[in-house]
Amino acid sequence: MNVAVQALERRKRKREKQHPDPGPGQGAGTTAQGTSCAPKRVLRRKKRRLDSEPGPSAVSEKDECGDEASASAAPAQRQLKPRLGPYPFPANYLDHFETCFEAIRDLAPVLSQLASRYGKPASELRAYDPFFCRGSVASHMSALGFDSFIHNNRDFYSDVQQGTVPDYDILMTNPPYSEEHKERILDYCGKSGKPWALLLPSYVLAKQYFQLTLQNCRLEPFFLAPVTPYELRHPLGTGYEVPLFETFWVIDLGSLLNDSVFQWCTRALPSASVTLCRNISQLKLQGR
Repeated sequence: MNVAVQALERRKRKREKQHPDPGPGQGAGTTAQGTSCAPKRVLRRKKRRLDSEPGPSAVSEKDECGDEASASAAPAQRQLKPRLGPYPFPANYLDHFETCFEAIRDLAPVLSQLASRYGKPASELRAYDPFFCRGSVASHMSALGFDSFIHNNRDFYSDVQQGTVPDYDILMTNPPYSEEHKERILDYCGKSGKPWALLLPSYVLAKQYFQLTLQNCRLEPFFLAPVTPYELRHPLGTGYEVPLFETFWVIDLGSLLNDSVFQWCTRALPSASVTLCRNISQLKLQGR
């Protein structure tokens, strides 16, 4: 027997000692004592797979949004959170932070001045909020005397496409902050030729789309920022106790009204609660 054959025989005998054949009634891959002899890398792969699989209480993001439940969880094991909606538009659970009363209260004098310039009482001003969560902003507006407020559970982008946007005096909203909602509503407002007020996060000042929209649409808005940051609360009680960023109103009433209404606001609004800035440079000097 040559050297190569002898080496093969030795390796074969060594393997048989380490992994003896299963006896009667034993499955392949187990020893006579029933312990696994599968390669360690196979065991590690199985463990990783088990660790990555959702447990009985796992809830997908779609579950939280009130959409279809995760297919990986058995029906008896699903633990769904309270649902929002239904909505006639795609909704992101994390976008549903409602405008607080303080934000509407701070904007109210601007709305009243606009109504006065239009020769109508505040109760007849047609303010329009196209983004719907649970409708609490309507109760805020009603409490402040704006009874002609337009705020319905509709798909705003579909209304724009179909030409069914309601007639309004001013568009005012706290838009969704995810995806491209901020860019789209800012572009719509800039091209509409009508007054608007958007409650936006402070980081938009550094965004190129914000600067380009103001430049391309020849907009010169003024800014109304709260001294104490607004708390935008989720209707289901989720989110952070302290806001991750500040928000402020970006307001454009048109070239004929911006300066006069701004000057009126600087005299009438209490500096202890709000900061008024005529342009971005002033806003940045305030540390925003």
